Parts: sequence; structure tokens; C-alpha cells
Amino acid sequence: MAAQGPKNQLRVGRVLKAHGLKGALKLELYTDDPDGRFVPGASFTLQVPEHSRWHRKTVTVREFRWMNASPVIFFEGVDDRNEAETLVKAILWVDQDDSSPDEPDAWYDHQLIGLDAVRGDEVLGRIARV
Repeated sequence: MAAQGPKNQLRVGRVLKAHGLKGALKLELYTDDPDGRFVPGASFTLQVPEHSRWHRKTVTVREFRWMNASPVIFFEGVDDRNEAETLVKAILWVDQDDSSPDEPDAWYDHQLIGLDAVRGDEVLGRIARV
């Protein structure tokens, strides 16, 4: 499950490095459905330092593929390695509705915040962050 970000968003990936010369980026995945999440046209809010020109911007997927078992993504407007390098270490967030996951015993991390941590009948504390 992914961590919660600003305004009920889920963290779904992080850019590891530029790959090749045509703007491709290798990803670290924080989602269990990358092929469903990173479809062409999907948009993500970027978490980058305030001094980055990508601060408070979104990116849109142009293409997602697997290369040597590694997830590689292309974003619209990122057409070369130099442009891709400006996104290294960016964290990708997606809007998430408040519904529960499809699996009956599954949850999103943000749904745990505020719950009591219990052992037996004893309340040990309250979950503040995950």
C-alpha cells in the first residue's frame, strides 16, 4: 500500500534515474498494479523541492513499459535525457477516492491514521503516521 500525501493522494512511484536518450525514466514502484496505474493519459502530481521548475506541476504518461524487468515511463513533454534528468528523485502522487480497496482484508495506509494500536485489551497508543 502507498503512503498518503497532500489532499488524500497516494504515492505510487519515485523516479530513480533517466534511461536512454529519449526521455525515458526508470521508476521505483509503490503500487501493486503498475500496468493499470501508469496507462497513457494518466496524470500524476509531482513532489519535488520548491526550487525545482517542476514544483506544483503534474505530468501525464505518454508510455509505460518494462525493460529488463524494470519499469520505465515516458511523460508528455519530456523528450530527451536532459529533460528527464530534471525529474530524478521526483515522487509521483495520484488522487485517491476514500473507498476501500477491492480486497476484503486490505486497506490504504492513510486509513490507519487515527486508529488505536491495541494489544489484547490494552490500548498502546494512536497511529499518527505510516
